[in-house]
Amino acid sequence: MDIQTYRTEFENLRPSRIGGRSRPHKGSMLLAVIDLIERGAITQNKIFFDSQLCEAFSERFQVYRRGNDKDDPAQPYFYLNSSNFWHLAAQPGRESELQERRSASSHGSAKQVKALIDFAYLDDELFLLLQNDIYRAMLADVLEADLLSSEEAFKRWCRGIGKSEKTIANYSSALKGSLTRWAFEASNISLDIFEIQDSFQLEKLIAALNTHAIYLERDRVGKGMYSAALKLFSRFLDEQTATIIARDLTEIEDRQLEGTEREVLVSARRGQGLFRRRVLNEWNNRCAITGYSDERFLLASHIKPWRQSTDIERLDRFNGLPLIPNLDKGFDMGLISFDSHGHILISNELEVPEVLGVTPALVLRGRSKHFEYLEYHRNELFHT
Repeated sequence: MDIQTYRTEFENLRPSRIGGRSRPHKGSMLLAVIDLIERGAITQNKIFFDSQLCEAFSERFQVYRRGNDKDDPAQPYFYLNSSNFWHLAAQPGRESELQERRSASSHGSAKQVKALIDFAYLDDELFLLLQNDIYRAMLADVLEADLLSSEEAFKRWCRGIGKSEKTIANYSSALKGSLTRWAFEASNISLDIFEIQDSFQLEKLIAALNTHAIYLERDRVGKGMYSAALKLFSRFLDEQTATIIARDLTEIEDRQLEGTEREVLVSARRGQGLFRRRVLNEWNNRCAITGYSDERFLLASHIKPWRQSTDIERLDRFNGLPLIPNLDKGFDMGLISFDSHGHILISNELEVPEVLGVTPALVLRGRSKHFEYLEYHRNELFHT
């Protein structure tokens, strides 16, 4: 199996849930294994239930635990066996007993697990992938995305787009404090803003806030800080829930199109299929800015956004840039663009550009037709 398959496996761990949230046990165990591989403590595809594993698990678990979550490494060590990539090797002569426990879904105590199981092991393909720094980080990100609270995920996302720690702290405090309180006063709905799951729900709350005199006055005095926090949180939700893409795909399905034409447009909107092939071919399968050539990490981004493009423009190879993820995010959000000579433009909103690997030396060398689309991006989307 390839990296994308294991990404999907990690996204679908089927952790036990309580109160609508995932319990952190399985994710913490896998992160502990990743940590030990990174430290050089696990060098063979044998994961023993020993003190170093339990300690690494506890380090991770303490970060993600909430409420009555119990620090019990034996539980995920045993129950990860329900995943396709995690396997258990019984102690010699105890194979049938292990099978009985699997059937009964009973892991027993830590002492019993150690007596029953010799070691756990991963698919050979997965263990090999985890020797690579990039793949290791990628899979760890997948696990952490499910384990982090919405507030922590928002903070991490803000760092990833170059916001300073001061701005992140101010916005987070505003969202969970004053804005949550004013939202209740305006709508009579008792809901922590960080509990909101999609931008549609947030839009309703913002509409209510815009009728609330105290919010409007405080936002004016604060020079738009509160509305800026809400706007950034809305961007975060859009990216996390893919609501924009979902709307566009629904629009395609609702139109009277031939099956093949509909399929081509759907694939283009998802950054796959014909459009992706055209864009990558145009740039010789390299990032348009850095020259990075591993296609697995390249995103086929529209220069002129999908919703503002005609069907022809949506499939035009000149309306696309293959970019590595950090630059794709900055370009999509209007935090970077390019002048008529291809020199990078950096928005003042990008407070820490080096976080995205953005430097004034970056240059895009496209054709004249690329620059026609880039003129639109520069004039309509770029935040100066």
